[in-house]
Amino acid sequence: MPERVLLAVALFGVPPLVGLLLARYRRAGGELRLRLIDVLVPLGLAVQLVQVLPRSTSLAVGYALLIAWAAIRTATTRGPARLAFATLLLGGLLNAAPVLLNGAMPYASSSTHLGDGLKGVRIDDHTLLPVLADVIPLPAGRFMSVGDIVLALGTMLTVSLVLPAAPRGRRGPAHATPRRT
Repeated sequence: MPERVLLAVALFGVPPLVGLLLARYRRAGGELRLRLIDVLVPLGLAVQLVQVLPRSTSLAVGYALLIAWAAIRTATTRGPARLAFATLLLGGLLNAAPVLLNGAMPYASSSTHLGDGLKGVRIDDHTLLPVLADVIPLPAGRFMSVGDIVLALGTMLTVSLVLPAAPRGRRGPAHATPRRT
């Protein structure tokens, strides 16, 4: 179990942390504003994870919400943020294609045990688009996909643009001390 925790931290914690560092060293300006449409992100993730519907339906609805959000944000945003959202859109599409065509994310396995059970099916001769499946080896016998890598990059870029940039200039208190004359 500790290997799964470390892997989860690496996959889901490192990209936002790198985004935080990028935001810290980015020049002022260009911060993104949250919009009502952004509620689709937690909703899309929740639909996939909670799975009140059959597994394939939950995954399809979740991916549809997330891809719709990324497409709308890509179309309605300018500058570097457009690239960040387009990267998320591309990663989502790269992951959605094999999931929707196979009913779940296909995965490679070097062991005899089944995947994590959440959304995986073992790759076989009938798997469609196996190149987009979870085939990139990770520690602890796990695998990730090209879409996961693109999503991590998009997450890093988006987080770095959402947070306010660090102020430039002298280091010290945020307020100026008045001079006595």
